[in-house]
Amino acid sequence: MLIGRCGNFIEKILNRFLEVFNDKERYYTYSIMNAPFPVTNYLSTIQVKEGTESNTSLVEWSGTFTPVAVSDEETINLFHGIYSDGLKALQQAFLD
Repeated sequence: MLIGRCGNFIEKILNRFLEVFNDKERYYTYSIMNAPFPVTNYLSTIQVKEGTESNTSLVEWSGTFTPVAVSDEETINLFHGIYSDGLKALQQAFLD
Protein backbone atom coordinates (compact mmCIF):
# COMPACT_ATOMS: atom_id res chain seq x y z
CA MET A 1 0.00 0.00 0.00
CA LEU A 2 1.46 3.31 -1.04
CA ILE A 3 0.28 6.56 0.42
CA GLY A 4 1.19 9.90 -1.09
CA ARG A 5 3.76 10.83 -3.70
CA CYS A 6 6.74 9.64 -1.65
CA GLY A 7 5.48 6.07 -1.46
CA ASN A 8 7.87 4.54 -4.00
CA PHE A 9 10.87 6.31 -2.49
CA ILE A 10 9.94 5.16 1.02
CA GLU A 11 9.41 1.60 -0.20
CA LYS A 12 12.92 1.49 -1.69
CA ILE A 13 14.61 2.80 1.45
CA LEU A 14 12.75 0.70 4.01
CA ASN A 15 11.97 -2.38 1.94
CA ARG A 16 8.49 -2.22 3.38
CA PHE A 17 6.18 -5.03 2.32
CA LEU A 18 2.43 -5.28 2.52
CA GLU A 19 1.76 -8.57 4.29
CA VAL A 20 -2.02 -8.45 4.77
CA PHE A 21 -4.74 -6.15 3.47
CA ASN A 22 -8.25 -6.70 4.80
CA ASP A 23 -10.72 -4.21 3.34
CA LYS A 24 -13.70 -5.67 5.20
CA GLU A 25 -12.08 -5.33 8.64
CA ARG A 26 -10.25 -2.14 7.58
CA TYR A 27 -6.68 -3.01 8.43
CA TYR A 28 -3.37 -3.74 6.84
CA THR A 29 -0.19 -5.28 8.14
CA TYR A 30 3.26 -4.51 6.79
CA SER A 31 6.82 -5.56 7.52
CA ILE A 32 10.05 -3.61 7.20
CA MET A 33 13.11 -5.56 6.16
CA ASN A 34 15.76 -2.78 6.25
CA ALA A 35 14.56 -0.64 9.11
CA PRO A 36 16.56 2.49 9.94
CA PHE A 37 15.75 1.60 13.55
CA PRO A 38 17.67 -0.70 15.90
CA VAL A 39 15.23 -3.61 15.38
CA THR A 40 14.68 -6.77 13.39
CA ASN A 41 11.50 -8.72 12.66
CA TYR A 42 9.41 -5.53 12.46
CA LEU A 43 5.74 -6.17 11.77
CA SER A 44 3.08 -3.49 12.13
CA THR A 45 -0.70 -3.26 11.79
CA ILE A 46 -2.87 -0.21 11.23
CA GLN A 47 -6.61 -0.61 11.70
CA VAL A 48 -9.53 1.80 11.46
CA LYS A 49 -12.52 1.14 13.71
CA GLU A 50 -15.77 2.97 14.33
CA GLY A 51 -15.44 5.75 16.87
CA THR A 52 -17.58 6.11 19.96
CA GLU A 53 -19.26 9.25 18.61
CA SER A 54 -21.24 9.70 15.40
CA ASN A 55 -19.10 10.18 12.28
CA THR A 56 -15.83 9.42 14.05
CA SER A 57 -13.17 6.76 13.65
CA LEU A 58 -10.54 5.23 15.88
CA VAL A 59 -7.18 4.36 14.32
CA GLU A 60 -5.02 1.78 16.08
CA TRP A 61 -1.37 1.35 15.10
CA SER A 62 0.66 -1.40 16.73
CA GLY A 63 3.85 -3.27 16.03
CA THR A 64 6.10 -6.10 17.09
CA PHE A 65 9.87 -6.19 16.75
CA THR A 66 13.09 -7.52 18.22
CA PRO A 67 15.41 -4.80 19.60
CA VAL A 68 19.07 -4.93 18.51
CA ALA A 69 21.78 -3.49 20.77
CA VAL A 70 19.28 -1.34 22.71
CA SER A 71 16.92 -2.02 25.57
CA ASP A 72 13.29 -2.99 25.11
CA GLU A 73 12.29 0.22 26.89
CA GLU A 74 14.32 2.44 24.53
CA THR A 75 12.83 0.74 21.48
CA ILE A 76 9.28 0.92 22.82
CA ASN A 77 9.73 4.63 23.54
CA LEU A 78 11.09 5.17 20.02
CA PHE A 79 8.09 3.53 18.37
CA HIS A 80 5.64 5.17 20.75
CA GLY A 81 6.95 8.51 19.49
CA ILE A 82 6.80 7.45 15.84
CA TYR A 83 3.28 6.09 16.15
CA SER A 84 2.05 9.11 18.15
CA ASP A 85 3.49 11.59 15.65
CA GLY A 86 2.08 9.62 12.71
CA LEU A 87 -1.39 9.42 14.21
CA LYS A 88 -1.36 13.13 15.07
CA ALA A 89 -0.41 13.95 11.47
CA LEU A 90 -3.21 11.71 10.19
CA GLN A 91 -5.72 13.39 12.48
CA GLN A 92 -4.54 16.84 11.42
CA ALA A 93 -4.92 15.90 7.74
CA PHE A 94 -8.61 15.22 8.34
CA LEU A 95 -9.12 18.41 10.34
CA ASP A 96 -7.57 20.72 7.72
